[in-house]
Amino acid sequence: MKNKSGFLTLTTFVTLTLSSMSWAHPAVKGSISLASAKNTPLPSLAKISLSQAVSTVEREANGKIVEASLGDEDGFLTYLVTVLNPDQKVTEFNVDAGNGQILSRNVDKLQSEETCPDAKVE
Repeated sequence: MKNKSGFLTLTTFVTLTLSSMSWAHPAVKGSISLASAKNTPLPSLAKISLSQAVSTVEREANGKIVEASLGDEDGFLTYLVTVLNPDQKVTEFNVDAGNGQILSRNVDKLQSEETCPDAKVE
């Protein structure tokens, strides 16, 4: 019985610890709401270009930009720009498609099976 009780206590601790951790990115609030833009092509709503969003991130990031796209983030029009850092961490930047401000950045460590041995960041 003692072992069961100890196991339940450990399980409860781990469950509570994991449930209190934030796995999701923080909500963003951009300047261009997509709530009323149902049939409008997204590029026509953007006030800055993809290259301007990439330039903004290049000034802030330490690494190589590996992907950039325009899309819907929490109901707002943003550019998602992904950077591979020299330490093999990936940083995703949400850039406001209306004013070019960085709304959020999320860092994630690559898992060993995701690491590309010949991808070098200089």
